[in-house]
Amino acid sequence: MKLISDHPLPALLLMLAAVLLLSVFTLPLLAAPHTDADAAEYPLAAATSLQRVLIYADCGHRSSREISAEPFRSLSAEGLLAVGWQLDMAGGSASLSEQLEGLCPACSAMLHLRLFQGQLCVFAGPAAAFDGTAQPLLRLSLSPAQLPPELQAELSRGAIELTDAEQLYSALDSLDEYR
Repeated sequence: MKLISDHPLPALLLMLAAVLLLSVFTLPLLAAPHTDADAAEYPLAAATSLQRVLIYADCGHRSSREISAEPFRSLSAEGLLAVGWQLDMAGGSASLSEQLEGLCPACSAMLHLRLFQGQLCVFAGPAAAFDGTAQPLLRLSLSPAQLPPELQAELSRGAIELTDAEQLYSALDSLDEYR
């Protein structure tokens, strides 16, 4: 005859009950803080909405979207700063800003032509994002003096912006006739 105590189910149920009982007492300790002192240390504990803002260093553009505040509620203000986020609070709303190197997706698709070190060159991004230290993607073997005067004047004022690679191919094809 088999005894009930020999069956693994009661032992499993007893262990499950112990885990549930333990979680009832420990989860509130791990949950978001509820005191004013803790709220200063854990600023997102009471946030009702959270925006994630990305700031692109090379073009200055920003993008934002709403995200769940839940995963961030237990992070301290120091913890947020340690991973590179700036926190802005306004009432129950908060935003986490992060600065990223490079261009935003829209600007990284752009190109521009400019005179650089005496040569006509192609650079990534819009002309406004050019800082003088970027290296050209392409150096054209075309002397600026070979270009028509209106194109030379436009290049001397700055650069010629191209929205994408297709415009670049068209521009290069047009410039080919001045060789």
